[in-house]
Amino acid sequence: MNPGKLSIAATFQNEKRGTALCFHREGALCISCGGGSVRLVDCLSGSSRKVVHCKKYGINAAAYTHHELSIIHAGGEGGFQADNAIRYLSLYDNKYLRVFRGHELPVRTLTMCPSTDIFVSGADDALALWDLKDAKGAIAVMPGASRAAYSPDGLVLGALSIDGDAIRLYDSRKYDVGPFASFDISHDDVVQKSPGSDLPHRLKAATFCGLDFSPDGEKLLMRTDANVHLLYDSFDCKLLDVLWDAGDDTSDNNNIPDEPPPASLTNACFTPDGAHVVAGSTKDPLLRSWRLNATTTSSGRPHATLKGHAIPVHHLAYSPNFDVLASVCATTCIWLPSDPPNTNAAPL
Repeated sequence: MNPGKLSIAATFQNEKRGTALCFHREGALCISCGGGSVRLVDCLSGSSRKVVHCKKYGINAAAYTHHELSIIHAGGEGGFQADNAIRYLSLYDNKYLRVFRGHELPVRTLTMCPSTDIFVSGADDALALWDLKDAKGAIAVMPGASRAAYSPDGLVLGALSIDGDAIRLYDSRKYDVGPFASFDISHDDVVQKSPGSDLPHRLKAATFCGLDFSPDGEKLLMRTDANVHLLYDSFDCKLLDVLWDAGDDTSDNNNIPDEPPPASLTNACFTPDGAHVVAGSTKDPLLRSWRLNATTTSSGRPHATLKGHAIPVHHLAYSPNFDVLASVCATTCIWLPSDPPNTNAAPL
């Protein structure tokens, strides 16, 4: 699997810039959200199945549930009556099944447990855990944390502190007893990986916007909005790598419009084999790919770049089972290998 050999196979125009993007766990379908609408895309055929409008409440963040035609989304951008509630939406008949209320601040992230009906929502002041089957209220609140990720088997919940200075790991079956491991994050380690660079300045201005486990569960990716992403060992939280591009100067990007930061960012992801990380940028329209291996030296250079978008890409996602990448700015793009895959083949 080589993201550097991907090319755009299909595009779909959004009404406004994208606000969320994610794949169903089986990997063939994805949802792309923007302008208060949800587009259901079949990524293997490169076709748009349907568009569902959520104009009343808008969409800040979204995630698939286990069913391919059911999602959860948080109100926000594109809504004329936006609130901080989370809604369980059936794409089949465009009906809300449940509403989850409790957050006082806008919800930035939503993460579904791979093995149960529990999901986690993240605002800027706290995480909340909910049962998809019961909308009476949150089953747990974690103040001081704002972003979360489940391990691929759903047994471990990783929580990132608001300031990005600590990662706490919970047994997802016993989250109420507290974390079984807690690690302080030192930015000094990051600077030592790339001495003499502008990393200290970037990190000082960065907002930590997400956390992801690798497909094998052995790595943690800490995403930022400063085009710097940190790779950690998920067992001892040792810093493995700093993924960034020392050459992403904005001097040649005067045609990029200035926009306020989006409410949420899913701006980097692992490939399904865990061998690469692909990321968008807040500075330019390029996608960048870094190869992960024992000899990576954090030189500040990606191994490949992908061109095709006209403005910065704030959301992208890789199919968990196929060599298919989806990305969205104001246009949703589906990327396939230059040699089209055999869609009749078994998933990875």
